[in-house]
Amino acid sequence: MLLEQIAPDTALGRADSRWLPVPPGSVFAELQKIMPDEIPMVKLGLRVAKPLMPFVGDKPLYAQMLDAGFAVMGVMPLREVLLGRVGKLTGVFAPEPRVRDKRALNEYAVPGHVKTVLAFQLAQEERDGVKGTLVTFAVRIWGVDAKAQRLIKLAWPVGNAFGGKFASAWLVALDRRLSPTS
Repeated sequence: MLLEQIAPDTALGRADSRWLPVPPGSVFAELQKIMPDEIPMVKLGLRVAKPLMPFVGDKPLYAQMLDAGFAVMGVMPLREVLLGRVGKLTGVFAPEPRVRDKRALNEYAVPGHVKTVLAFQLAQEERDGVKGTLVTFAVRIWGVDAKAQRLIKLAWPVGNAFGGKFASAWLVALDRRLSPTS
C-alpha cells in the first residue's frame, strides 16, 4: 500500500477500520461527502470554539482538509488515497508550509516540523456471503528532526486518542450514509 511506501518505520500511527456491505466506488464517493455536522466532535467544535476550528459547516471535510494544507500524495484507484502535509505540532492546521506531492513531502526538512499522512484504504471483502468493502482510516506522523520526533512521542497519547475518536466518527458517518434504510 502507498502508506507503507512513504511513512518511515519511526512514524507513529494508528488505523481504524469498518466493514461496509457496498462496493469500493460507492464508499469512496460518499467518504468525500462527509459534512462537519456528521462528526460530533467537529460539530461541537464549530459551535463552541469556531475561531479555533479550521473547518466551516457547509463544506465536506475531505475538501476542507485539502484547503487546510493536505495534498494528495498518491492514489490507487478504488484501493487507496493518501493525503499528506507538513506543519508544526503546535499549529497542525496552520495554512503553511504546503507540499504538493510525495517528492516534496519526502524532501521537506525544516527543523521543528512534522509530516503527517492520512490514508483512506479500501479492500474488497466478502463476509457471510455478502460482498463489501473494508474501509481503513490510517494516520502516520513523524518529525523532520530529533526534537520534533521527541515532541510527537510526548504528545502522541493525546493525539492518538483524539485521532481515534475522529477516525471512528468518520467511519460511523460513512456507515450511516451507506447503510440500507429499513
